[in-house]
Amino acid sequence: LASHKTEIWERSGGEYNNFVKDFPEILIKTDEAYQRRDRQQVNFYLAQLVIDLKKLIGRGKMDFDERLVRAYIWRIIKCHRFTELDKPDLQSIGVACLRLIDVMPDRTDTFVNLLLLHKERKYVQTGAYNLLKESIYPWQEMHLWRLILQSNTIKKSELLQLASERIRDDSIHESVRGYSMIFLGKHGDYQDRDMIESLLNTIHETHSYFMTRCALIALQKHPEKTTI
Repeated sequence: LASHKTEIWERSGGEYNNFVKDFPEILIKTDEAYQRRDRQQVNFYLAQLVIDLKKLIGRGKMDFDERLVRAYIWRIIKCHRFTELDKPDLQSIGVACLRLIDVMPDRTDTFVNLLLLHKERKYVQTGAYNLLKESIYPWQEMHLWRLILQSNTIKKSELLQLASERIRDDSIHESVRGYSMIFLGKHGDYQDRDMIESLLNTIHETHSYFMTRCALIALQKHPEKTTI
């Protein structure tokens, strides 16, 4: 937590109330139902949250309210923590998020948070792959690798080759190479991990703590204390 630029607001405080005063009532009601662990009410509000979010995202780039979209996405994610809820289909929203990442790259982290709910779906992995091939912003590509490396199964095999290419390319920003390493260490084979290990000496020579740490995590065979 970046304490120098982060403020913690009490729910009963004036700052919080001013921030949420224009929020739709359903957001507050969802919070209250979630705190009560009221399964029936959370189930009811979740369905409405999805309907509202579809409308918000459907507005497109010109009328995009990031604060409100984030508020809806965060509550949908929280509701999904209830494993016994009736989960509405989010694929149409996921497809829209992938499209908006392309036209609003600076909002990538917002959309990735929702896409994590469908990280195992092939449409998300295919969409992420297409975006990764065309991405020109290292920080955007980092968020996309963060999305797919959290998958348990890779349904788009081309991602493995792309990750290998990113790792070997010295001109690529280290944030992208680092996340690609962790992805390939998790989802690749022993040959991929041998390749990462062979790069460790080169990484040490560059004095990059971040890259060294990512390589050690990717190799999955070093004591945990050496990766901190």
